[in-house]
Amino acid sequence: MADTSLFFDWLVVLSIGLMSITVPTYAISVSIMGRERKRAILDRERRVEELEKKVHDLSTRLGTDPGVVALQGEIASYKKTSRRSEGGLTAFP
Repeated sequence: MADTSLFFDWLVVLSIGLMSITVPTYAISVSIMGRERKRAILDRERRVEELEKKVHDLSTRLGTDPGVVALQGEIASYKKTSRRSEGGLTAFP
């Protein structure tokens, strides 16, 4: 009888130990993930703006070159896709 009691005591101690590791780790990761997600979105927006500026500069120099028009289409497609993917990522502020 003492063996099963000892087993359950160890099981309780192990469970409490695992919870004391899991809960703070989750809390820390949630706050870090929110900041990193926001930073990644801002970085992506900055890169898109830089690309738009470069394409605009190219289009003023080259006019209606098919390559420039294709790049503008790619940027528009990327923006639409990124907006759609951002709509599904609302778990973090």
